[in-house]
Amino acid sequence: MIHKEEHKVRKKRERRVFDSAFKTEAVHMVADQGLRIAHVARKLNIHPNMLSRWKHEHLTNKNNSFTGTGHEKLREELRHLRREVVGLREEKEILKKAIVILSKGKKIR
Repeated sequence: MIHKEEHKVRKKRERRVFDSAFKTEAVHMVADQGLRIAHVARKLNIHPNMLSRWKHEHLTNKNNSFTGTGHEKLREELRHLRREVVGLREEKEILKKAIVILSKGKKIR
């Protein structure tokens, strides 16, 4: 008799995004109030490692902590590609006009 293995299908969790105010408040609960990371993480329903990363980021970059989403390289590439698209569209329009000008006076058979 052949037994079929049951495969557990995990649902893909949607990635949660936390604003800088939430992160700052969570870090202050640990740093200023002296609460343990595990306790605060349970209370806020986040993973303790995430809170540890936030704390480390806050301690190393007090003025600039939690300013972005970490996708700055992608944003820069997107800006570059958008500029390139604008240039290519301009070139396309110039070529269209050149074709019209050059085709005047010539009969197409």
